[in-house]
Amino acid sequence: MIRAEFYLPDGPRGYGEKAPVDTEIEAFLRGELAKLTPDWSILGEELPFQGGADPSHCWVLDPQDGTSAFLRGFRGSSVSIALTRDHQPVLGVVHAPLYPNDSGDTIYGAEGVGLFRNGSPIQPGLTGSPLDTEAVVAVSQDADRRIEYNRGTLKPARYFPIPSIAYRLALAATGEVRAGMSLAPIRALDVAAGHALLLLTGRDLHHLSTPDQPALSYRNDPRLHGVIGGDPAAIGSLTPWRWESYFGPKQDHPLARPSHRLRASGPALSRAQGCLLGQLVGESTLPPGCLTADSELTILLARHLLKDGTRALDLALVEREWQASGNDSQPTAPIFWCCPLGLALSPRKLQGLTLNSQGDLENECVRALLTAISLAMEETGPLEALRRIAERASSPMRALLEGSQTPESRQLRAFQNAFTHLRRGTALQAAVESSRQEQSGPSVVGCLLGAFQGYDSVPQDWRLAVLTYRGRSRPVSHWPVDALRLAEHLLSLRKKS
Repeated sequence: MIRAEFYLPDGPRGYGEKAPVDTEIEAFLRGELAKLTPDWSILGEELPFQGGADPSHCWVLDPQDGTSAFLRGFRGSSVSIALTRDHQPVLGVVHAPLYPNDSGDTIYGAEGVGLFRNGSPIQPGLTGSPLDTEAVVAVSQDADRRIEYNRGTLKPARYFPIPSIAYRLALAATGEVRAGMSLAPIRALDVAAGHALLLLTGRDLHHLSTPDQPALSYRNDPRLHGVIGGDPAAIGSLTPWRWESYFGPKQDHPLARPSHRLRASGPALSRAQGCLLGQLVGESTLPPGCLTADSELTILLARHLLKDGTRALDLALVEREWQASGNDSQPTAPIFWCCPLGLALSPRKLQGLTLNSQGDLENECVRALLTAISLAMEETGPLEALRRIAERASSPMRALLEGSQTPESRQLRAFQNAFTHLRRGTALQAAVESSRQEQSGPSVVGCLLGAFQGYDSVPQDWRLAVLTYRGRSRPVSHWPVDALRLAEHLLSLRKKS
């Protein structure tokens, strides 16, 4: 229901923090739960409390946590269902139907049963260590409107914005992030499902209303002034802070904002995200997620395409803007062209694109990579894409594709390596790792394989390292933290090209 509402031609119905679909979802859930457990009570966000003959059990429903962000076009709102027994949560389901793409994400579990994610059981371990530079804390969707505050207060950890507090807590329960938090006033029912999931893995939830009594009871659905949930060490690192100063003025930033005009859907969305993330994780260096020149140029080109459209494309302008930012490393263009242009342009449009590479064979390799990415967005299979490329290839290009000879040029070897892994069907992680060891173009490999294998082919920790990297010495416009949204917006340009 949420997915269908999101893709309405004019965007979802509603305004502010109210959407008709929320009431419709809750009415549906109440009807289904009443069939299963007719004697249990039901407490929901949208409809009146429904008392049951058995007062010890109560279903707690938030039909859509993160409605305001959903109405603005953000992905990451969630349906939250909890069961309390004697006012304590013992079962939780958190379903984010639109994040990170149409495949969604569902985290659920119950006391005595365990924790599951998208049908698979998980047993995340606990760490007793304090937050460090690789630790991630899930925070409010608008956290990048207060970059310096969040980066400074959560230091040394990184932060990851997501609309729904229920989903943030569920991610903390899985161990994907060390903690999830909300500093805005909320109702207890907003966090009941996430709390249940945290308890299943030895984690907990503390509320900030009365710091001396952080334990939470769901009797009478109390109002809360914020919560922090996660492993004990993370909660201990975060609770000493004075959070009142968080609610100061917001700042604008150049990161991509959601737009119902720039939506994309279906398997192509996962592929677009996999393509951009694949290049970024292939290029990333230490500290985790730190970008090279090529990846910064890729992000900058994506922003230019979205601002000015493909007809106003000026690659030289993008390079000059990047050079003016003070990065003294050297890009290995033209790899930075390939992902944004391959996502934004159809194969037919690519035929009229003029490239200016160092040599004929290199130019043909770039065009082949662009074509392969573009074909992947049209859900073409890898072998079929290779066949189409080989049909029009020159003899040297066919030799490179077939691997019958190894070129001397390091850049040409990178392209050959990528197409070899594509032909063999190598998993992205294995291909990128071997290419790093051999210094044979891991970013080209990640970009190409991600375009065909999709978002899920990129390891979770690699994704999160890139999506939380906010380099202090680099302009915000060069950051990759909105890469998922950039990929979706680029893909949507194909409709206009």
